[in-house]
Amino acid sequence: MLVPLKNKILFVFLNDVAANKQNMFVDQTNWGFHLGVGHESSATQGRWGKVVATGPKTLDVTPGDYIFVENLMWTAGFKHDGINIWQTAEEKVMCVSEELPEL
Repeated sequence: MLVPLKNKILFVFLNDVAANKQNMFVDQTNWGFHLGVGHESSATQGRWGKVVATGPKTLDVTPGDYIFVENLMWTAGFKHDGINIWQTAEEKVMCVSEELPEL
């Protein structure tokens, strides 16, 4: 079990995201359409994710919530049990939803 420290949040992106050799994103929609390498949305828009775990000082976000994270305000991803996990801080979350947002 992963437990983030302080107000950190571990999450998975809702859209498939992979980094290429230049560490740029390759975006893919839910239905499999590739938006391309280094697509502009990677740098200029925030992204939706689903919360996996929260630190003990996180106040407004709980595991299972959907969060919209400010653009580029997440760490490099890492694999845990075969799943890509990312980290952000609670102050980088722009909105929270208990329901799955439309992408």
